Amino acid sequence: MGLPTWVNEHMKANLKVTNKNPLDVSTIISIYPIGFTEKKAMMPEWYHIDKGSYENPSYTPVTGGSSFRLMADTNQTIEIPISSISVAESVVRDWMVGIIEFVPGVAQPGVFYLPGNWDHKKLLADPEAKKVLDYIDQLQKAWFMKLIDLGDALWSRANGNPRVVSDLMRTAAGIMQIKDKPWMANFTTARMTNCPACGTLCLPGFPVCANCKHVIDPAAYSKLQPTAAVK
Repeated sequence: MGLPTWVNEHMKANLKVTNKNPLDVSTIISIYPIGFTEKKAMMPEWYHIDKGSYENPSYTPVTGGSSFRLMADTNQTIEIPISSISVAESVVRDWMVGIIEFVPGVAQPGVFYLPGNWDHKKLLADPEAKKVLDYIDQLQKAWFMKLIDLGDALWSRANGNPRVVSDLMRTAAGIMQIKDKPWMANFTTARMTNCPACGTLCLPGFPVCANCKHVIDPAAYSKLQPTAAVK
C-alpha cells in the first residue's frame, strides 16, 4: 500500500480522495517531551505530534486516510480507504521503529493512541483510559532509565567527553530528576523556547524574538539601553 512511486507532487494534487466518515476519529496522545513530525505514504501525508507530559499530554485527532494502488491489468489507480485507528497506529508504530533503546512493551516513548476524540478532561474521567496513560508513563520511565544508563556507559567509554551524551539522554535525566550525573554537571545545553507570538525558536535569555520582534521577556527588555550609532 501507499502512494505509487510514480505519483509526483503535481499528480498528488489531482488525486481524488473520497469524503471520510466524520465519526471515524482516533486520537494520538503524547507524554513524550519532544514534538515530532511523521510522513506517511497515504493521503494526508503529514502528521505533527506536539510534545507533552504526564501532567499535560498533547492530543492530536486523526481521521481516516487513503492509499492508492495502480492496477496492472487496467492501468487505473484505485483508492484504498484506511480507518483512523489504522492511521494512528501506523504513525506511532513507524515513528518508534529505530528509536534508540526502544523495546516494545518494556521501554518505549510515551506516545499512544485511542479510538475516538479525546481531551484531558475526558481521559481523566475514564478509568480504563487513565490506566492506559499510567501504563504508558511507566513504559516511558523505563525507557528514560535505559537512556540514562546508556549515557553513563558512553560517558565512561569516552573518558568524560560530553559530546557523546545526547540531549535526549539529558532530557531523560532531567525528567527523572537525576542530577548527580557528571555529564549533567559538566555540559549545559541551551534549551530553545518558542516565541508565543509567531512560534519561532528563540534562545533563552533573549528578550525579543528575532523574527517578529515580540517582547518575550519584558523584565530583560526593560534593562536594555539604547546605544548611539558610531559616527
